[in-house]
Amino acid sequence: MLRAIYSDLRTTYEALKEGFDNVTWTEGCDYVGDGKNDFDGAMSAAKDADVVIMALGGRNGWGLHCNSGEGADTTDIGLPGCQEELLRHVYSVNQNMVLVHTDCRPIVSEWIYEHVPAVLEAWLPCTYGGIAIAETIIGENNPGGRLQVDVPRTSAHGPLGHYLNRGSDHESFAKGAINKQGYLEVDMRPRFPFGHGLSYTTFCYDGFKVQMDSQGQVTAEVRVTNTGNRKGDEVVQLYGIDPIASIIRPAEELVGFKRITLEPGESKTVRFTFNLDIMAFYDNPGHWIVEAGEFEFYVGRSSKERIESGKVRMDKTREIDHARRCLVAEAVCA
Repeated sequence: MLRAIYSDLRTTYEALKEGFDNVTWTEGCDYVGDGKNDFDGAMSAAKDADVVIMALGGRNGWGLHCNSGEGADTTDIGLPGCQEELLRHVYSVNQNMVLVHTDCRPIVSEWIYEHVPAVLEAWLPCTYGGIAIAETIIGENNPGGRLQVDVPRTSAHGPLGHYLNRGSDHESFAKGAINKQGYLEVDMRPRFPFGHGLSYTTFCYDGFKVQMDSQGQVTAEVRVTNTGNRKGDEVVQLYGIDPIASIIRPAEELVGFKRITLEPGESKTVRFTFNLDIMAFYDNPGHWIVEAGEFEFYVGRSSKERIESGKVRMDKTREIDHARRCLVAEAVCA
């Protein structure tokens, strides 16, 4: 049906086949169940390949044919069926591998991230996703996406959230713990934090500064330079911290972000503007306030990669109109 509507639709396999002379495909196994349909065929094809592209994941929707979505709950958020077993078998004969994952949730597998050289998290790529995936694998696209969730190490690794002061990933837990790792079997920190994402190029941040006027209007800016040899996108992320308050505040909050495109060697300055009431909270008497004290802001490539930071100070607590408070910083680049 989709092909009747979109005549130029391509699967990842079809898109790769148009650009390369010798591309083969085998199913290996179904996306659910324990049936090892063609483990031997997959291993045989992989053994003679220059590069193996493993396409794994689930089917999101409604009904028993789906393994995620409405009415499709599971106790394990790892790869469904025997997909990881297939992956390990194929990896044993050819380690030059790119794993392409499509699903409504990220891959949760310590073994995969420790062994597979490259993982492309494609989520639910929709109609033209196959073409975009193929172009990204061969380098025509330079990926610039960022994780909108923290990726746990195991299905039991929760609650997980970069903003949680007492979440299973946060440093505040480890400071008072006998076991600094958090769990006996595995590190408590997320495998990848909120905002994480890699690129085919590299970026440098410098010159970060933040200042606030008498009305609580804050300006934060930083210069970003593409230090690699490829054109690419960087997502500049600004986070805020209220370290000491009358109630427990988030460990950090995403204040704003800006995606920018830079040529090799090019620099741009990203400027965020917002009111400090973005850090307001609902106090015990029932008022929205910005509490007096020091606030820290930092820029980074993810919630856990703090590159440069600065502070501002509010000398007097002020009550604010919550219906008009700032919710996200305005971001521009020059």
